[in-house]
Amino acid sequence: MRTGMKCGWIYHLRNAAPKAPGITVFRNSARTRLYAGCFALALTAQIGFAAGTSCPVSLQHVKRNTGIGDRNTYCFSLVANNQSGRRVAVVHINAVAIDSKPWEHPLRYDYVVSDLGPGQTKAAYFSTHRLLGTDYRGVKVWVESVEFEDKSTWKDAGGRVCGAKDVARR
Repeated sequence: MRTGMKCGWIYHLRNAAPKAPGITVFRNSARTRLYAGCFALALTAQIGFAAGTSCPVSLQHVKRNTGIGDRNTYCFSLVANNQSGRRVAVVHINAVAIDSKPWEHPLRYDYVVSDLGPGQTKAAYFSTHRLLGTDYRGVKVWVESVEFEDKSTWKDAGGRVCGAKDVARR
């Protein structure tokens, strides 16, 4: 028997006893139990990772074209809610404008909400000066990163998991 075996796909070519075409039954062997344990460990690790990506700050009540907006100014507002249980020093927010296609057009500005206590909610208003035209249907926003008062940080892994939007239907 080999030592140092690593987790991999369930071994079924030599240890399986077919009962019917297309059905494979696994023998109760140490190798099968090892692979089942590795599968359970991988599944647990994935669930733990997904739970660790929860949003420390949620964005709610996103509204597009609020206030005075024209072809050169795009405005939106939102409400940020600290769900982390720790004091937040700075929340960095990214945004994209959505046109009628619906294509995303990055609004490349640093949108910041600062000084949020645990459980605190804060309204924010942003405007950009960019020629957008008249066919824009809305805005999508998401938390890019959070800097806590204790100097620790949370960063979005690229999935925009902490986001909200206000996009009009066609």
